[in-house]
Amino acid sequence: MYRDARHVQIVPSGGPISARKTPLNRGFRRVLYRMLLGVDETITTYDRLAARYAARTTYPLERELTCFRRMIPTSGLVLDVGCGAGQYARALEARGLRVVGLDLSLGLLRQAQAAGTDRLVCADMRCLPFADDCSDGCFVCASLLHLPRTQAPKALSEFRRVLGTGGALYIGVKEGEGEEWVADQEGYERFFAYYRLEEIDWLIQAAGFEVVDGWISPPGAGQRHNWLNRFAVVRACGGAHPSGL
Repeated sequence: MYRDARHVQIVPSGGPISARKTPLNRGFRRVLYRMLLGVDETITTYDRLAARYAARTTYPLERELTCFRRMIPTSGLVLDVGCGAGQYARALEARGLRVVGLDLSLGLLRQAQAAGTDRLVCADMRCLPFADDCSDGCFVCASLLHLPRTQAPKALSEFRRVLGTGGALYIGVKEGEGEEWVADQEGYERFFAYYRLEEIDWLIQAAGFEVVDGWISPPGAGQRHNWLNRFAVVRACGGAHPSGL
């Protein structure tokens, strides 16, 4: 599915996340419920501010894009997971790759489409609408960090599923600990999960990848956190995870 991605359109994805009822105190239930709805509320913010995010200067990723491109065969098919307004999808296309951009924000996808990004899908990284082994690479820049930490393994297992043998993965997340809601000056909020270097590497390896390169980049303008850049490839069948998984 989607190996020839010329006919991919902007299509709606699945329904919202719902929180389970638990015998917890009311305050904690409210926090838990909000965390489980973090993706939906974050997407609502991106939908409302899509034009603003499309117009702002993107974080310079020349080194990351160059490294990722070297890991992909010529004309390889890449999924830009959490493509936003499509800036990096277009940068990857300019480097000779076929790219499908996917995001849960229809507002951002419309901005990407208006800017000339051709292949777009409205989809959830935790349930990718693609066949097994269909892609040569997943480019996941500043998107995994919008999932609650407990849901990151599900997304990573989906990246592994859609990648063929030797498929490449790039993940960019913010360095730190814990999770939080961050509001802009107008009160629009987004959910963020932060990771330590050894933590994100462990998660990547547990999903069936081998980390082959990476570095830490400084915060962008107006940002507080360093960026952890990790490059990995699908581990050969039978390869063992360092922990024995």
